[in-house]
Amino acid sequence: MVREIKKAIGSRKAFMKTLEVAIAVVMTFVFLTVFIPQYNTAQSRLQNEDVLSVLAKNAEFRACVISENISCINSSLSGALEKYDYAINISKSANDRVSGLPDKRVFSESVLIAGNSTLYEPRIVRIYYWGKG
Repeated sequence: MVREIKKAIGSRKAFMKTLEVAIAVVMTFVFLTVFIPQYNTAQSRLQNEDVLSVLAKNAEFRACVISENISCINSSLSGALEKYDYAINISKSANDRVSGLPDKRVFSESVLIAGNSTLYEPRIVRIYYWGKG
């Protein structure tokens, strides 16, 4: 009789441990689905455009960067990034930071422009772009 009671208590403890694990799994799933940021379908269609790798080969764009002519750079980027808002950063330092970016999904690209065939003036061009609206 005592042996049967101990067996029933052991079985009950095993059931409680199994129930505890099941509750932990459910709580983890709820935490992940509630607290991980979700993107709506319009934002998920936006993707990294890889604009700078193409423009870095363009001699006119390189000249705009070396002279730090923002309006010239904007005209080069506006066609490629027409469905995005963007910010540009041109610097000589790799540690430069940009402030004022929106609280959205932001894509970034950077490229080092060392100069042209006669002039060595390295610049790092960074663009940050995000969906309009």
